Amino acid sequence: MKKRYYYIICILVACLLFCGMYLDMNEIKQDIVSGISSGKEEYVSDDLEPASDFMRDKKRCESAFDDLTSSKIDIRYCDVSDVDFTELPENIINKLSFNGKTIWPSTMPDWLDLEQINKIGKTPGLNVKELHARGITGKGVGLAIIDQPLSSHQEYKNNVKYYKNFTQQKEGTMHGTAVSSIAVGKNIGVAPGANLYFIAAEFIEDDEEIFDAAPIAEAINYILELNKTLPVKSKISVISISRGFSERDNNSDKFQTALQNAKKQNVLVLATNDVMTVSRNGYFADPNNLKSYTRPPYWFEDDDMDYLQQSERIKVPTDYRITACETGESDYAYYASGGLSWGVPYLAGVAALAKQAKPNLKMEDFISIARKTADSVSVKDSTGKPYQVKYFINPKRLIDSLN
Repeated sequence: MKKRYYYIICILVACLLFCGMYLDMNEIKQDIVSGISSGKEEYVSDDLEPASDFMRDKKRCESAFDDLTSSKIDIRYCDVSDVDFTELPENIINKLSFNGKTIWPSTMPDWLDLEQINKIGKTPGLNVKELHARGITGKGVGLAIIDQPLSSHQEYKNNVKYYKNFTQQKEGTMHGTAVSSIAVGKNIGVAPGANLYFIAAEFIEDDEEIFDAAPIAEAINYILELNKTLPVKSKISVISISRGFSERDNNSDKFQTALQNAKKQNVLVLATNDVMTVSRNGYFADPNNLKSYTRPPYWFEDDDMDYLQQSERIKVPTDYRITACETGESDYAYYASGGLSWGVPYLAGVAALAKQAKPNLKMEDFISIARKTADSVSVKDSTGKPYQVKYFINPKRLIDSLN
């Protein structure tokens, strides 16, 4: 008798899970259908909430300057009005992270020109703006992001066509907001004309720091179901996930199956496994000039340089960037150093540009095209020893090769 109840309970649980998924898919279809029938272009199912304002402890913020040899000095949400920046070395600009909530002193040194920092930091670099001037903006291309919850922001609020939050957190996050602006931001994004479909998903690790890929696989499949409801001209072509995946992950098989499902729909899934970064030679180095990129990522040691030289990952710029900030629609943040997380939406943005330039592009060919059209740059370690690093992305050459 107990066995029978056990099986009945299992069947009920399975039915509930299936019904939940079925309701989600119906919700997708209803959102899209109602949006189309009412003439709307946006099919957002959840609200985008900004993060709560807060300020960090003032003394702790000031202590960030105690060790000027540190690779990063974070003064976001900080009152540093009592810090004498005229006594600090100029190269500190290559280490700072700050945002619109940072309170500065009344007297600032000439080298800390916030207006100039804002101007340089908002460019995607590598002459992407020249592509925009030619009308190559990713217009009409569907770009999906799976990340932490999203905050509404002027950089991309008109790009958002669908937002679904599967997490317990309702407020927008730094991460989801930043990667979205890098991908499709109207001023700072690589593909400002692309349509953004955003899924907030759980990124779960167990006590042994083993990642569970199942929620991400489910998010990919959800996006693919959403894609089936979209008009042909608005199909999603690329999914950006700022996370790495391996066979060691729990439910890795589900993730691999989701990748195969995406391939069948001509959807390219990009993760941190696909990118590596190369840094500019300081903040004021021209982000559009290839010769500016002579440094390895800030976390690389000299012993890592052989790996950088041999890696076949696509190299992209991520440092010295201004991104949308999660605390308000017009708030921004500046990051002196950017990791692989910033690289994936950049590459996804270039993929959207390519899809616009060649609508019949097979997305599985994008990475090989990016390699064939890439540059080789000489990157120096701390001793000045040069390493020739291949596959540094060249967006203009890539797009021109598609004609």
